[in-house]
Amino acid sequence: MNYRTEYQKALARAIIAERTVKKLEVSDIHDKWVSAMQRIAELEAQLAHKQFEIDNLMLEHCPDEMTVEQLDRWESCQVPEAAIKGEES
Repeated sequence: MNYRTEYQKALARAIIAERTVKKLEVSDIHDKWVSAMQRIAELEAQLAHKQFEIDNLMLEHCPDEMTVEQLDRWESCQVPEAAIKGEES
């Protein structure tokens, strides 16, 4: 199940219902949609950062208990040090 798609559908239904009750203009609906999508992006970034912290702690303290999926995710998030410092490769 794609939670983001389901959330977007539920959000669209809620906005349409609110428009019906409050007689919102299309621009108001667009603004609400953009705001909601920005909030979703912020929450996804927070979630990714928390997962990063968990994976790092597990790698440090109990690497033998990490699943292949966790190791793969940790590995995919690694960035060369030169990229962090802004150096050319």
